[in-house]
Amino acid sequence: MIKDSLLSDYLAGHLPEEEKVFKPIQSLAHTVWDGRSSVTAAQVALAAAFERYAVVADQETIYKLLVLMAELTGQELSCSHLSHHMGMPPKEVLKMLAAAKLAGIWRHISCFDRQDEEVNDKSKGYLASVGLAAELLGITTPADLEVHRSWGALFEGFIINTLLAQLPQDIRLFYWRTTHGMAEVDVVMVRGTTLYPVEIKSAVHASLSNAKKIALFSNFYHANYQVAPGIIAYAGDRYYRLGEGVFALPWSAL
Repeated sequence: MIKDSLLSDYLAGHLPEEEKVFKPIQSLAHTVWDGRSSVTAAQVALAAAFERYAVVADQETIYKLLVLMAELTGQELSCSHLSHHMGMPPKEVLKMLAAAKLAGIWRHISCFDRQDEEVNDKSKGYLASVGLAAELLGITTPADLEVHRSWGALFEGFIINTLLAQLPQDIRLFYWRTTHGMAEVDVVMVRGTTLYPVEIKSAVHASLSNAKKIALFSNFYHANYQVAPGIIAYAGDRYYRLGEGVFALPWSAL
């Protein structure tokens, strides 16, 4: 069960029409900076998972992998890219990622329409703790988060982690992009034959260009699926209708 929130309203098939302001208990930066996983604890957990997967790696290699995962969080992954950066065979890198997922450190979401393919095809990876990612990237305080070059990716990871912690088991999570990358939607929640498109933006204002991406996605799939109104999860505090069938949803309303 998910908590009483606008996300629960959305999944139930309705969203309110009236605008509303959401005032969070603490600032966005302090909320995103969850601080639940230290680098040392992550290294210990990853080393134990490597042992279960028969992956041979020293502490330097484990730390290098953690830093790489922090740098690539929110990006599309390819096996060859990871293999190049780690200086290891692709199969060994895949075993490492599987071990990191087992340890609860790493998660990835597949591309919609490619959901049955392996992580080395098209998937996005995220560290399960934004606080851990921040520490690995050298971000020393919550205040530094929002001015860091990786803020957009870290905010996206925060929203993904928030969704995954709440969604019922009958909902699967994907992202979507056209074959040549001309359009992309950050999250597609799938429940039966209903698709719920979600864009994630780290800005304090949602824009009409985000709504256009959702409209394009709806045009792709409306013939074969029921496509719910889109939402744009963003860093502001006001809930409102942004355009036809698209709503701006503050991060604190999730």
